Amino acid sequence: MQKLFKRRFQTLLTSLKTMVYRISRRQVLFMLIIFANLVLIAFLNIMTHVGLSQHNKGLIRSRYKAEADLSPISTDEAMGSRVIHLKESASLSVKGVGGIGFTYTSPRSLGLTNPNVSQYALRNDDIAVGDIIKLFITARDENGRLRTSGGDYFTVVITQESQNASTTAEIIDHSNGTYTAYAYAGWAGKSSITVTLVNPSDAIYYLRYNYTLLSHRAGFVGIFQRNNVTERTNCYIQHEGSWSKKCEYFHPYNLFSTRLLCDAPPTLPCDALTILPRSDDTNALNMPRVPEDKQYLFTDKRRYQKLSKGPQVVDVKGIEGQSSLPVLEKCYNTYKSFSFPDGFWMKGRYLHLTCDNSKWFHLEDTIKCLTNKHLLLLGDSQLRLWIRKIRTLLGIEVVVDKYTHAISTSKPEINFNVTFQFHPFFRHPDEGYSLVSDHRYETQILDEVDRSHCNYIVVFGPWAHYALWTPGAYRERLEFLRDGVLKFMKRCPNAVVILKGPQPTKTTTNFFDYVCKTMMDMQMEVFDGIGIKFMNVWDMIESAYWYSDPHPPDDVINVQFQQLLSYSCK
Repeated sequence: MQKLFKRRFQTLLTSLKTMVYRISRRQVLFMLIIFANLVLIAFLNIMTHVGLSQHNKGLIRSRYKAEADLSPISTDEAMGSRVIHLKESASLSVKGVGGIGFTYTSPRSLGLTNPNVSQYALRNDDIAVGDIIKLFITARDENGRLRTSGGDYFTVVITQESQNASTTAEIIDHSNGTYTAYAYAGWAGKSSITVTLVNPSDAIYYLRYNYTLLSHRAGFVGIFQRNNVTERTNCYIQHEGSWSKKCEYFHPYNLFSTRLLCDAPPTLPCDALTILPRSDDTNALNMPRVPEDKQYLFTDKRRYQKLSKGPQVVDVKGIEGQSSLPVLEKCYNTYKSFSFPDGFWMKGRYLHLTCDNSKWFHLEDTIKCLTNKHLLLLGDSQLRLWIRKIRTLLGIEVVVDKYTHAISTSKPEINFNVTFQFHPFFRHPDEGYSLVSDHRYETQILDEVDRSHCNYIVVFGPWAHYALWTPGAYRERLEFLRDGVLKFMKRCPNAVVILKGPQPTKTTTNFFDYVCKTMMDMQMEVFDGIGIKFMNVWDMIESAYWYSDPHPPDDVINVQFQQLLSYSCK
């Protein structure tokens, strides 16, 4: 048997050699190209499958219901817009035009998405506590015509004021004028549905591809002082490009391709820059005016408008006051938020759907967590609010440095210290808060920490004051920060490092929320996989319906501080 097999194998090998000898080099090359293309196609198919699989996992990793699997939308709801278009076109006169396709016999118009005409509807009935609430949104123009593309910025908030309960929804854009929103039914009873058009797609397109790419939006007033002489010039942030005869300021490990440029003062040298307040051409939220020819995109009737055509109430079955939470791992072991939404409010508490932070009800647990710790808060006024919580909780006083405006406090009994420092290039109108000496990079502070112990909890939050930077400038800022964090973590591997993400402003500013959401996406991309914890507070703030101010009230700060403790201690 073995001899027969060997003889047949030798015959086959001889035949193959004969075939190879008869094939020309050009044919061999052609066959190799075909083989390479087949391998490439197979590889792309595999990667596409893996990518879609990971995308779907990223959307449903909340672990609370298998029915939250979003895979059906690719075949059913994603095609819904085309079906609607066909149905609506049936009543119009449509004719074929050769191989191009079809046309309406009369000219038509397609306007901006109109909140008074757009619609939404519930996609599932018989909803119980712990289920997923599904809404289907159709964007229409003022004439009722369905939009043919996506890109609108919608939000969905579900509230029940009797239980102080609320949540937001994850919205999937099908890129054809339709959207599906998914919200977690965390409590029982009837709840109000609020669907809001924040910005129409045309406004988002302009912001993404035009406005945010413009330099010179982050304006400052450069105040130069020396020998009782004071001179003022205009300053701005510039990413790459070219310039002539400017005072330029950079840092090789924090600000290099991006530079602060100032018009040269009449007599003083560039190193006489002393104070850097924000310029007067911005409003209270540091956002400059929209150019006149684009202001129609951001009028009051087109931004932050509620949709009225749709169900105002959703009824979730269950016992009144009952809530539902999945079994979650402790937040200490969690590095990134994947679930949608991040959680929901219930009776003054924010119940997370990403990880379990339910431990911090007793002061003893908090003190145990903070004992022998040094908390570094490196950010803006959002992080500074945490100082107030710490001061009240531990009954300690704070010290404010009159020159750098850094805040420090401590509780020697438990060897606990707190330091707050503004990040560089914070935009404040008060010259007293804008000394150049105040601007210290986070990496510089981390390099100077006491290396004899590494019981640090580091929280940084660079976002609101960088909303006027171009995406390229902001990315460079984040990448330098990431490199500094990696260097610090190498020296102090047991330190806890937390990136606190952006949040909605809770105001009807023209486009601040959209810009901040893109900044959050960039943060998660740049810092992904390096072992830090991402504190996602977007859904928490967006669903907090009871206040409207850029700075959260105490009840929201309390929840954020609990999340800090959950990330920091087992």
